[in-house]
Amino acid sequence: MPNVQWQVLQPYHSWLLRQTFNLVTSQAPCYADFALSMGPGLGDAERDQVLAAEVLVYMRAAEPLLRALRATFAKLELEDQRKV
Repeated sequence: MPNVQWQVLQPYHSWLLRQTFNLVTSQAPCYADFALSMGPGLGDAERDQVLAAEVLVYMRAAEPLLRALRATFAKLELEDQRKV
């Protein structure tokens, strides 16, 4: 049985893109390993606070780009309305 990512991406992406996505996601560390590498020596609560602060920085930096992308998609009528 195909994995969930494959099922979700199949209608929208080519075989090559789906395989690339699966390869990349299979190489990503699990959250626990990632968190330990980002906050060595910290307790769980402190590490979660550090990670949340770091993620917030990137989210705020990405907001203008995401607004521009959404506006472009709307202007060019590229929004895919199919349900996944």
